[in-house]
Amino acid sequence: MAQTRGRGQIVDKGKGKWLVRVFQGRDGTGKKLYFSKVVIGSKSDAQKLITAKYREKDIGVFIDSSRQMLNDHLDIWLEAVQGRVAPQTAESYKMLLRVHVRPLIGHMRLADIKIPDVQRLYLEMSKQGRSPRTIRYTHTVLSMAMKKAVELDCIMKNPCDFVELPKVDRVERSVFNSEQARSFLESASKTKNGIIFELALITGARPEEYLALRWSDLDLSEGIVKIDRALVWNRAGGGYSFGKPKTTKSRRNIPIPPQLSEKLKVHRRHQLESRLKLGGAYENQDLVFATELGTPINSRNLAQRQFRDILKGLGLDGKGFVLYSLRHTCATLLMASGENPKIVAERLGHTTIKMTLDTYSHVMPDMQATASAKLGRMMYG
Repeated sequence: MAQTRGRGQIVDKGKGKWLVRVFQGRDGTGKKLYFSKVVIGSKSDAQKLITAKYREKDIGVFIDSSRQMLNDHLDIWLEAVQGRVAPQTAESYKMLLRVHVRPLIGHMRLADIKIPDVQRLYLEMSKQGRSPRTIRYTHTVLSMAMKKAVELDCIMKNPCDFVELPKVDRVERSVFNSEQARSFLESASKTKNGIIFELALITGARPEEYLALRWSDLDLSEGIVKIDRALVWNRAGGGYSFGKPKTTKSRRNIPIPPQLSEKLKVHRRHQLESRLKLGGAYENQDLVFATELGTPINSRNLAQRQFRDILKGLGLDGKGFVLYSLRHTCATLLMASGENPKIVAERLGHTTIKMTLDTYSHVMPDMQATASAKLGRMMYG
C-alpha cells in the first residue's frame, strides 16, 4: 500500500523494503518524471531519503541517477570543487578527467559503471604508456567524484574502492649537498635573477608561491616572508592569475636570515630604478620578482634558461636537478642538520608532519646515526 509522507511517496514492498518515489518534473512532452529507489530498512529511512531528495531539488542539485551520464556528473562535481581547492589543483583535476577518463568511460551511465570498468580504464592507461603515478592520481580524482555520487544517492557504492593500482617506485629526489648549495648560490648571485634562486633555497617555498610574492608580503626589518597566494598559469587559454596557495597550511610566515633581507633591499632599489626608466610602460603589480615590464615571471622560462645555465656552469646539468630541487634541498639540509621535522613541515607548508617524514625519509638513516652518537656521548662520556 502506498503512503504519502509530505511530498513524495513511500510504497511498502514487504520485508523491510520500501519503494521511494519523488516527483522530479516533466520532460519536453509533458510526461511526468520520477526518481525511484528501493530502500532497505525502516519507514523512517525511506522518509529521510525523500527529505534529502527534496532538499537537493530545492538547491538545484536534484539528480535522476537512472539517466545521468558520468560526464554530466563530472561537470557538476568539478564546478562544486572549484571554490574548495587551489585553482591549479582544480585545473589538474579537469585536465586528468578530460584526457584519461572522459574518452573511455565518460559516455557511460553513472549507475552502470562497475569495478571492472574502472579497472579496464587503468589498464588502458597503462597500455598507453601512462606512468603509475599518473594512473594513481587519476584514480584519486575519479574516486573523489564517485564518492560525491554516493553521497548524493546517485549510486550505491564507489566502484573505485576495490580496484588494483600499479605500484609506484619511490623516486630519488635530486638535491644539492651543502657544498653544492653554496656553489650554486655563488654562481646564481652573478646572474640577473640570482636573488630568486637564493630566496627559493632559503625559504623552501614552491615556485608558484615565491613568484607570486608582493613587496607588501615582505617585512624586511623583521626578516619575514609571508606566503599568502600562488601564481597560476592557464595552460589551455594562456594568461595568468593569482589564487590561493595549495592548502590551508601553505599560508605561512617564513623567517629569513638578515643577509637575505639586505640583498632583497638592494634588489628593490634596482627594481625601482628600472621602473622609473620605463615610466608608464612598466606594469606595477607590486611583485617582488617580475619581468622587465613588471609582469609575473614564468617558472618554466626561469627553469629552462637561467636555472639550467647555472647548472651547466657547475657541471651539474643532466643530473636530475629541477627548480623544485631548491625546495627539496632546503628541507633535506634542515633535516640532516637535526632540525625538528615539525619546524621543517611548517616551513614547507606541508599539511602533516607525516608528509614531511615520508618525503624526506632518505635523510633518516643519517639522523639515526647522529642520534646514536649523541646518546653514546651522554651515556659513556
